[in-house]
Amino acid sequence: MKMQYDGKISDMAQKMGATEALLKSMYMQQNPHLSEEEVDDKMREALHNDNIPTPRSSTSTYAPTHQKTNERNPAIEFDDKEYEADEHLRGISNFVESADEKWAYSSTRVFLGNEKADYVARNVFSLNINESSGHYYQTARIAPISLNYFGFCMMKGNYNVKLHFAEIMFSNDRTFSSFGRRIFDVSIQGRKYLKDFNIMEEAGGVGKGITRDFNVDVNDSTLQIHLSWAGKGTNAVPMRGVYGPLISAITVTPNFKIPSNRLSAGAIVGIVIGSLALVLLILFVLWKMGYIFRKDQTDKELLELKTGYFSLRQLKLLLITSIQKIR
Repeated sequence: MKMQYDGKISDMAQKMGATEALLKSMYMQQNPHLSEEEVDDKMREALHNDNIPTPRSSTSTYAPTHQKTNERNPAIEFDDKEYEADEHLRGISNFVESADEKWAYSSTRVFLGNEKADYVARNVFSLNINESSGHYYQTARIAPISLNYFGFCMMKGNYNVKLHFAEIMFSNDRTFSSFGRRIFDVSIQGRKYLKDFNIMEEAGGVGKGITRDFNVDVNDSTLQIHLSWAGKGTNAVPMRGVYGPLISAITVTPNFKIPSNRLSAGAIVGIVIGSLALVLLILFVLWKMGYIFRKDQTDKELLELKTGYFSLRQLKLLLITSIQKIR
């Protein structure tokens, strides 16, 4: 994805779409000390420099907050895919880019009744999650109100977006911790695909990974996944501040043939033939101008000389005649 934009935010909305305008607005809120021109420069640097990957269409994966205790874990491999890690613990009104700048997330507000609540969910009840269903279900990102994910550098086309969920904040016993209910909505590219989504009910219990996939169109090189809480479900089980959207991982795969960056056999043959034709044309011009394939003029003059064999008598007579002429 390579975007170019200038001017005020009202002009930007027409040139680059509401999604990019939203990103700038959020960045300005987080950096009130910067002028709008400085924000423009930083956004331009972040989204339009040589370090940004070229438009991509291969499978892109993202595992929110996949972490191991006291150990950095930048990526996780599963099912022949490498999931880039979201290791940021921040959540209050933040816009955070991933390490390779292919993904970013934004989170808003604080949890009701517990402003110090984590924005990272972990398997604190030691739920027996089947590892064959994905290592990324051990952790997840949560948000009190709204959680947006942005996929950058997307080629125009139709994609399969697969969202991975597992409820890991409630227990699977008969205690108070098992009575929690998490309900939220999921929208992709502005269209609501899941309404009043309850992970535990859909998966048949806690600690069970499930996926929901959707085919969506990307036209402006940016994919937006929005998870939002509509005020339903519990918000104090097993403790205050446990509610809102939760997601474990994201997989995005194109539903179209990926253009190859390599030259085809026909293109290579065409280049070779064109090169040979150019060389022959140059040789022909040089030949017509007389710079190449020209016979040596000296040899031609020597060949035109009359030569023969002379006897000793003839040579003596020629010498005497020459002497007489001199006298």
